[in-house]
Amino acid sequence: QARFEADGVKLLERQPVVGGLARVTDPAQADVGDTRLLVYGIAAERPDAFFPVVEGRAPSAPDEMALGRKSLRDTGLEVGDRTTVTLAGRSRELTVVGEIALLDPEAADQLGEGALVTREGLRDLGAEPAVRRFLVNYADGVSDAEGYAALRRDWGRTVLRPVSATDVANLDA
Repeated sequence: QARFEADGVKLLERQPVVGGLARVTDPAQADVGDTRLLVYGIAAERPDAFFPVVEGRAPSAPDEMALGRKSLRDTGLEVGDRTTVTLAGRSRELTVVGEIALLDPEAADQLGEGALVTREGLRDLGAEPAVRRFLVNYADGVSDAEGYAALRRDWGRTVLRPVSATDVANLDA
C-alpha cells in the first residue's frame, strides 16, 4: 500500500498536466456525535481546491473537520461547533470548520454525506488511513480533455472525470 502511494505521487508529480495533487484515504466509519458517518482523510496543501467549500473552510489541523451538507443536517451541527468523534474505540473532540461539497465518485448516491479530516486527524482517531485515490487539478492552461487524456495514458481506466459544476450545485438536496 505505501509503495502504491509513493509511486503514484512520483508519477503524478512528473506529469506536466498536473497542477495540484491530493491524497485521499479510504473512508473509515466513525460516530460523529450520535450519527455514524464515513470520514475521509486528505493530505493536500489546499484541500479546498479539491472539495469546494460552501461555508467556512476545509480542515487544516488534526482537530478539525468539515462536513457535507446532508451530514451537517443529520448531526445537527453547524460550522464552529465542537463535537466528539469516535472511531475504533478512540474519541476526540473536533471542531467543525466548514461545510464542503464532499463527493466520493465511487458513491455518487451519497452526495453531501460524510466528513473530511486531515490524514493526521484520521490517524489520531486510531485509523490506519490507506491511500487508494489521488485527486488532481490541472495545471494552468491545460484543458479538461488534454489533462484527462494524459492521465489515462499513465493510469488507464482508473481515471475519473471531474464532477461538473451543475452536479455540485445540485447538492442542495
